[in-house]
Amino acid sequence: MKIEQKKLDTRIAFDFQPDGVKYSMTDKNHSESFTIPYEEISKDTSEFEERNQWFRNVAIYLGILGAIAAGYNFRNGVYKLPIWLLIAGIFFIMYRVMRVQYTVIACSDCQLFVIKGKYHDQILKTLQAWRVNHLQTKYGKLDPNNDPNTELRKFAWLKSEGAITDEEFDRVKAQLMERF
Repeated sequence: MKIEQKKLDTRIAFDFQPDGVKYSMTDKNHSESFTIPYEEISKDTSEFEERNQWFRNVAIYLGILGAIAAGYNFRNGVYKLPIWLLIAGIFFIMYRVMRVQYTVIACSDCQLFVIKGKYHDQILKTLQAWRVNHLQTKYGKLDPNNDPNTELRKFAWLKSEGAITDEEFDRVKAQLMERF
């Protein structure tokens, strides 16, 4: 299953595979692509916002130029605002509007960015579902060859990762207590 996002110059793709997600991101500054195993993807997220600083800088410079021109005009008895102030306002509005907001998912060696917009919630839910399914499939069975404490820690980890519920953990814990 593959989901793609695009906003302004940023393109992100998530290709969900059985053992991990293939992630690719391309923007005007760089391009990266890698596959990250589901075990290395954290359930923790943060927020990030990217803005084009060039628009802000142009707005500041044109605003200063406009203020100087307005001062010069007023000093000479001309009481109208220079066009530079209007253009500075337009660039400031562009700076405020043209932004990309992300949810950032921490991983062991990287970060996954999900654009807030179309498919945002679907990507987060799909990623969590594939991750939980993978963790349950790979680690969700009791291994009779392992030490009971090792198995208990494994299932406590699965619970902390959201791969099993409290009830499932209690059931496994009871099974381990019965055996030993």
